[in-house]
Amino acid sequence: PDSAQASADGLALPGTGETPDGGHSVNAAMMSKVGCVVIAAFAVAAQALKAQNLQQYPRAFSQPPAKEGLPIASGPRPSWLLKDDELIIDARPQQQGGMLIIQPVLMDNSGDWGKATKKRPRWLRAILATNRNHARKHGHALILRWKPTQPQLRLWQQKKCDPNKTADDCSNRWERENFNWEKHMMLYEYLLSPQHFTHVMMLDADAALVKHSFNILGDMAQQMATRNLDVFLTNE
Repeated sequence: PDSAQASADGLALPGTGETPDGGHSVNAAMMSKVGCVVIAAFAVAAQALKAQNLQQYPRAFSQPPAKEGLPIASGPRPSWLLKDDELIIDARPQQQGGMLIIQPVLMDNSGDWGKATKKRPRWLRAILATNRNHARKHGHALILRWKPTQPQLRLWQQKKCDPNKTADDCSNRWERENFNWEKHMMLYEYLLSPQHFTHVMMLDADAALVKHSFNILGDMAQQMATRNLDVFLTNE
C-alpha cells in the first residue's frame, strides 16, 4: 500500500481497543436511491441556490483543506468521482451499480478533524481504515470528500453576519450549517451518478462499521425492499 494507506492500517478504533478486523455492532445511517420526486426536489433546491447572486469572501473557510494521512487508494483516480473527492476502496464485483458509502471529512475551524500542518488525527484514520475493511469484505465502494464545495457562504448568510466582523468570523459562524448541507449535496450528486449505484449511504466521519462478520448495508437494503421503502434514516 502507499504511505497514505499504510498510515491508517492496523490502528485501533478509539475507545474500543479493536483493530479494523474486530469490533462491535453500531448504528449506521443509510440512504437508498430515492424516487424521482425526491430527486426533483433536491434539483429544484440546488438550482434555486445556484441562481442566487452568491458572493464569495476573499477566504471561504478558515483552514486550508488537507488530505495528508487519509487512506486514499493508489492508482488512477476514477473518472466518476466528483469535485476533489477521493476513492478509499472500490470492492464492487461489477464496474457499475452496487452500494456506495460516502464520508465527508471536512476540516473545521476548531481543528478537531485535522490541521493543515499535521496529518489527520489518528482516531479519524482508524475509523476510515475500519470502514475500508468493511467495504472490502462486503463488496462496496467507499469515497470521501475532504474539501468543501465553494463558495461556502451564501448571500443570505453574509447579510446576517455582523459587518464589524471579519470574513473568517462569518465563515466560522455558518460552518456547521454549511458542512451539514454538504452531506445533502453529496447524496444528491452521487444518486445521479452515471455509475447507477443501487444505494448511497451517508456516514458521518466519526461513525464506523466495525462488525465485519455481518453485512450491515446488505441487511438494511433487504429490509427496505421488504417494506417498500426509499429512505432509511437514523434517529439521533
